[in-house]
Amino acid sequence: MDPLYLLTKVPGDETEGFLILQPFVPISEKDRLINMRSFMTAKSDPGEYGKLQSFVMPRDVQVKGPVEADNAINSTAEISQQFTLLNVEGSDVIQGNLQTIPIDDSIIYIRPIYVQSNIARLRFVTAFDGEKAVLRETLDEALAALYPGFRGIIPEDTGAVPEELQQDPGSTPPEETPGETTTTTSPDTTEPAPEGSVEELLAQSQQAFGDADAALDAGDLGEYQKKVDEGRELLGRALELMQAESGG
Repeated sequence: MDPLYLLTKVPGDETEGFLILQPFVPISEKDRLINMRSFMTAKSDPGEYGKLQSFVMPRDVQVKGPVEADNAINSTAEISQQFTLLNVEGSDVIQGNLQTIPIDDSIIYIRPIYVQSNIARLRFVTAFDGEKAVLRETLDEALAALYPGFRGIIPEDTGAVPEELQQDPGSTPPEETPGETTTTTSPDTTEPAPEGSVEELLAQSQQAFGDADAALDAGDLGEYQKKVDEGRELLGRALELMQAESGG
């Protein structure tokens, strides 16, 4: 299992950080031992670049390893049946990298599922919490299936008026002058459309990440972070445009 870069928070951290994570299982004859015993992270944020941390699982707790997570995902009837149907319909199912995500004192595995006809598109997300594997169209739906009451990664809009915009109960609303019409103009909340085609945005993103690698080799961490942020923004625009073109 190759290590993956993640934007996440590990035990002991107060905020998310950009890091690379590698899980470990014990060395054993014919790979008989497949429980995860530890994972290591390497920080990539300015000020902590290259900092290594090792997190060891308690010896009295058995944590399912990546092999067990992979087996659970592919042996779950609901998931395997969906894969079979998609393959029969003339598309190819591509299972993305299995991601090990530490959440507080637990581990969850996430895997994106792509369906390819002409191009590969993200269609589903699988999640495994050590006991149950689920397949849903979005990450929020997958986590809600595992954790009843889960409200989503992005909090829903409650419709509450922000405190700073609430009117003072003791104040009097301004009077309108007779004969005058008050016109309220709603702010334009339309986001600007991404510039360029998907191919152009992806090429620009790749160039930005290449420039980031060059800056890192030169020891310029400020420029490295700037180019990484630029690459992420361009990649996000490309994904938005791709979704818009596909009607999603």
